[in-house]
Amino acid sequence: MNKIYFDSPFFIGLDQTLQTLENLASQQQNYPPYNIIEMESESFILQFAVSGFDLEELEVVHDGTAANRILTVKGEKKREGSEIDYNYLHRGISMKNFEKKFTLGEFVEVETVKLRQGILEIKLVKNIPEEQRPKVFKIES
Repeated sequence: MNKIYFDSPFFIGLDQTLQTLENLASQQQNYPPYNIIEMESESFILQFAVSGFDLEELEVVHDGTAANRILTVKGEKKREGSEIDYNYLHRGISMKNFEKKFTLGEFVEVETVKLRQGILEIKLVKNIPEEQRPKVFKIES
């Protein structure tokens, strides 16, 4: 990590946090490809290209505890004994196992999870409780 951050007076006591963030960034893999789409100010869609995976080979888990708020998307190919081992001349369609983790913002929840035409789509919504929404007051004279 760039040591300039560790020497800055604005990051006192955050050495471990900054190191963890750098480690996480360096571990990020590019498989499977995915999109993050903002639908509205409080609604998002994650799309994953998971061609070749069956429903039972995919898992979406949202640990919504206040400490974590982690969304995990996991794909694990199950090798069947009857599967034919081909002699590929070119293998451009990857079907390797993967696990992606996302830290979701406060009050962000999974609304739906769908698999259509090789695209895993996860709809996220931000449900802020009414008592925590900003209040606008009418100014009286």
